[in-house]
Amino acid sequence: MLYQLNRAIIKVTGADAYNFLQKLITVDLDVNKQTLYSCLLNNKGKYDYDFFISKIDDYFLIDINNHEVQRFLQTLKMYKLIAKVNLEHLENLSVVVVASNSMLPEGYLCAYSDRLLDFIRCIVPSLGVKNSNITEYNYLRYKMAIPESEELIVAKSIPLQCGMEELGALSFNKGCYLGQEFTNSSKHRMSIRHRIVPLKIIKDVNPLHKLNTIYSKDVEVGYILGREQDYVLAFILMKHHQDNLVCNGSELICILPSWIQNFNTD
Repeated sequence: MLYQLNRAIIKVTGADAYNFLQKLITVDLDVNKQTLYSCLLNNKGKYDYDFFISKIDDYFLIDINNHEVQRFLQTLKMYKLIAKVNLEHLENLSVVVVASNSMLPEGYLCAYSDRLLDFIRCIVPSLGVKNSNITEYNYLRYKMAIPESEELIVAKSIPLQCGMEELGALSFNKGCYLGQEFTNSSKHRMSIRHRIVPLKIIKDVNPLHKLNTIYSKDVEVGYILGREQDYVLAFILMKHHQDNLVCNGSELICILPSWIQNFNTD
C-alpha cells in the first residue's frame, strides 16, 4: 500500500532559520523529535496553514498541501523581513504514505508518523505516480476526523475546535508565537462546544457540498467541510452530535473516533 499525496516540500535554510520558524509556528522545535505536525496561525489566532516540519542536519523541510505552497511562501516572506533565511520550493521531492517501515521507498529523506493514522509519511525523490488511491487515504482520514487544509477554513477555523491539540500541533509551553495569546485563552477560558467530527451518510438523497448547512430537526447545528464516499467531515455543535442530523435532504449520524473526548455538550 502506497499513497502519493498532493503535497509540496519547502526547504528552509540560513543562520536564522530556527529562530524565524520558532517564533511563528505553533509547535516547539526544541522537542526531541525529528518531525512535528504544526500550524501557522494569523495574528488573531485563527487557522492559516497546517503542515509537517522536519529538522534534517542544518535545515528544515516543510510538507504542505500543494495548493497552498505559493501562498505559504508569500506569507513566510512577509514575516521574514531582514532575517537570514532562504526559502526554496523543492519540486523534485514528493510525499508518500506507507503502511509500515518495511514499505519505505529507497532513497527517502525522512519518515514520520501520520498523526493518529496508522501510516508512515515520508519525503522521497518524485516517483511520478499518477494514481495512488488518494481517495482511499482521504476516506480513512475522514473517518478519523483528521482535517487538512482542504477542509479547514482560513481565518475562521479555531485550532482547538479542529482537534489540533490532540493531533500534536499546538504547544502551550514554548515562548511566544503568532496567535499564541488567543490560543492560550481559548484553551483556558473558552468552552469548546463546536468540533470537527465525522458523519456517516445513512440516507444519501442529494449532493453534499462544502458549507452546506446541517440541521437537527429545524435547528442549524453546523455545516459540511468535505465529503469522501459515505462519510463527510463536518463542523457541528457538540450537544447535537447524538441527534439524527439532516443536510440537503440526506440523513447523517455522528460516529466519534475514541480520541475526540474534550468537548462541552451544554
